[in-house]
Amino acid sequence: PSIVLMRRAPGVSPRAFRTVKHRFIRAFKSPRDASGNLFKPLMPLTSDGGMKTDQMMVDIIKWAKDNNLGCDGFWIDAGWNGYATDVDPMKWTYWRKYHGSWTPNRVSHPDGDFKRVSAAAHDAGMKFILWCEPERVLPDSDLGKSLPPEALLTWKGCTDDFMLLNLGDPRGCDAAVDTLSRLISGSNVDVYRQDCNMRPFVKYWE
Repeated sequence: PSIVLMRRAPGVSPRAFRTVKHRFIRAFKSPRDASGNLFKPLMPLTSDGGMKTDQMMVDIIKWAKDNNLGCDGFWIDAGWNGYATDVDPMKWTYWRKYHGSWTPNRVSHPDGDFKRVSAAAHDAGMKFILWCEPERVLPDSDLGKSLPPEALLTWKGCTDDFMLLNLGDPRGCDAAVDTLSRLISGSNVDVYRQDCNMRPFVKYWE
């Protein structure tokens, strides 16, 4: 990583200095294409995670298209995976409960994939974005039960049951690659969104 050290000149307010920093980042540190034009970030429409059904998501995309909302991506955030049967499509109840079981919940997604949703997004001129957090694993999940102990790092002082997928172990690394490849190819994902809601450098990597 590069490091930039900038000095705020006397008489320049913190607010004005932020503008200087932002202009520097835009001019010299922002990604550009071969012609020198700035890459524009995606403006996604999100289902906000949870257990919304495929049909609910398709309806959201259709509404955005019919009303010319201008979004260029549709993003499914946390909560789509696992084996819950008491699903409430309006709540975000299950997003932490099934970490390590990266299978679309068949109550909300009976086909076991997001092909209907990605097709609707593509038809509306959007890219399809899918959230995942493969490194955080619960013991009773698919990855937790199928991988050997060496492929999962634990921290005895941890207050919950989460384990860390050991990407330094070939079996842990292969599990991550296989899981993500299945998700991406199986649902025609255009943009993969990685998350990690834990601190690997605290205890797990000691």
